[in-house]
Amino acid sequence: MSHEWCEPDEDEDREALQPEALAYRYSASFKVLSKIKEMIMKHKSVVTILFLSAFLSFAVDGFAQEDLRDKNKLNENDVKSFVYQWFSWLDHQVGEFHFMSHLSSTGFEIRLPGITILDYAGFKRWYDCLRENIKWNSHELTDIKVSGDYEKGFDVQMTVRWRAETFDGDSCDNTYHHLWKIRPTYNELRFVITRYSVTQIR
Repeated sequence: MSHEWCEPDEDEDREALQPEALAYRYSASFKVLSKIKEMIMKHKSVVTILFLSAFLSFAVDGFAQEDLRDKNKLNENDVKSFVYQWFSWLDHQVGEFHFMSHLSSTGFEIRLPGITILDYAGFKRWYDCLRENIKWNSHELTDIKVSGDYEKGFDVQMTVRWRAETFDGDSCDNTYHHLWKIRPTYNELRFVITRYSVTQIR
């Protein structure tokens, strides 16, 4: 985006799985659980049986919950969905809170041509300036590349063609390279941006 008109400012329920069902994905763990079952059958002590039974129940539940967490981990498709949602919000010039809820509360850096944004107040000033000057705009995304994973976060690279018209009647048609660093939140299925860098290509 060109910014010459802006002043730079400083869980689903899961059926309980029996040890036999877990064997398919947790073969090593299945051997441990089977051994515990054998011990239960051999020991006549009520205390021992109760202890081993409780441990077996805890272990099965733990593996089921681990599998559920893997199922709910955000992945590359989720990253791309988030990127498209972000630019859709920019196209429609929605309220700034849509964006700010996805900027890391522990710190973020947005580098645009002519301006660097380091806090929520700076983002709001920039976005207010954009809405006051841009009558309409659209973003065309190509060459989206995602690397990384759920634990370490994701790097996103893409090419964005930005077309716009100002309220003064001026037209813009520029192309930019974007490099984002995002990470998933661990209490809900969403992303936050920690770094957002934009360089004009043409």
